[in-house]
This record gives sequence, structure tokens and C-alpha cells, in this order.
Amino acid sequence: MNIGIDVDGVIFDTERLIKFQAEIYDLLFLRKKGATDKSGMYPDERYKNSWLRNHLDHFKIAFLKPLCKEANLIPGAKSIITWLKEDGNTLVIISARGTREITGARDLHKIALQSFKKHGLTFDEYCWGQLSKVDACKKYNIDLMIDDSPSVCKELSENGIKTLYFRDVNMKKLKPNENLVEVNNWAEVYREYLAMLPPEMQEQCVAMHQKEIYPPHILNPNFYNAIKARK
Repeated sequence: MNIGIDVDGVIFDTERLIKFQAEIYDLLFLRKKGATDKSGMYPDERYKNSWLRNHLDHFKIAFLKPLCKEANLIPGAKSIITWLKEDGNTLVIISARGTREITGARDLHKIALQSFKKHGLTFDEYCWGQLSKVDACKKYNIDLMIDDSPSVCKELSENGIKTLYFRDVNMKKLKPNENLVEVNNWAEVYREYLAMLPPEMQEQCVAMHQKEIYPPHILNPNFYNAIKARK
């Protein structure tokens, strides 16, 4: 299976850092009254009709690169990405990082590559600078795309691409359809991925990863029976 994966808000917690720093910037530097739309992803959405264009550009130039360097892995990302590789899938990074159209974002893909190396993550292909991801998904014959942008997920699903909407707190809700499913963590990502596999392959993947994360005594039925007998 060919699986496309977004970077920010899916692998790294960059979006949460940006939201925090933007609120501090709004409070301490601009002295304004906070986000006007808390369901928005980025400052241009969250502070619409509040921040001026020069405020947005100033914020992006000052903070985007430092925040990308500071970002941490989202819990479970490394484990599940590793499992997806072990299952024999082709993993393709499809990200807006690196686009020249976003102020301050031109070299952010280089930071991502450094972070991947730091955390021991490898992928089969890298597709940077993608503001619209439909073409990239079609180019790489993506069977499943994982993204946290509601607009991107909506567009992908409407173009027949199976999409997992990695929705964070307060983000816009989307109506599920045959090509769109909401997930909130990487365990749910793996659950939805397994559901796409034939039953025999599901069982093979489950058996393999059970052995990786659970000590042998936990998988032994006698262990559960012994604990139950103590109650």
C-alpha cells in the first residue's frame, strides 16, 4: 500500500506550538483580544480580521523556523510509522513545507529532514511544497493519506482519495464519508489502516506487532488467568 503522510500536526506537534506562540504574540506584542476563530489552523485563520498582513508576515519570519526546530514527535508517531514500514508499505511524505508561497517557509523541509534523522525516521519518497495535495497523491498512487488540515482532507476525499483526518482539539469537524475518517491519535491511524487489509493480512500484522511490544508472559493466557484468580 502507498501511504501519504503530512508532517506538521501529524508527525510533529508544530501546529500546537504555533497556536501557543501566536496567542502569546497577540497578547504581549499586539495587545489584542485573542483568536477570533479558534477552529482555525494557522494565525491567518485564527486571527482573521484582527491581525494585519504585516503582523502575519512578522510572526512567520520571526517564529516559524524556531518552532519547527523545537517541535516534538506526536505520541505514537514513531512506533506506528515503523510498523507501517515493517508491514511492507511505501511511505511518502507530502507536505506544504518548502513552498515559496508561504512567508518564512521556504527552507522548513530541511529542518524536517534533520528532525527525521534525529528520531530515526525514514521514508521512501519526499514531496515538499504541496499547497494542494491531490496532484501529489495521484502522482504517487496514494492509497491512504494522513493529514490534519480540514480543507486538504475535504479536497482529497472529494477526489476519491482515502483520507484520515488527524483532527486536533478545537479543529473543524468534517462529515465522514466513504473516503474520509476522523482519527485523533496514531493508534487510531493504525486501526483504520488495518481495516483496509484482507483479514489474513490483518492477523499477520497484529501477531507480529504484539510480539514487538508485549513481553511473552503478557501474551500467555495463563498470565491473565492467574491475575483474575487473585481477585
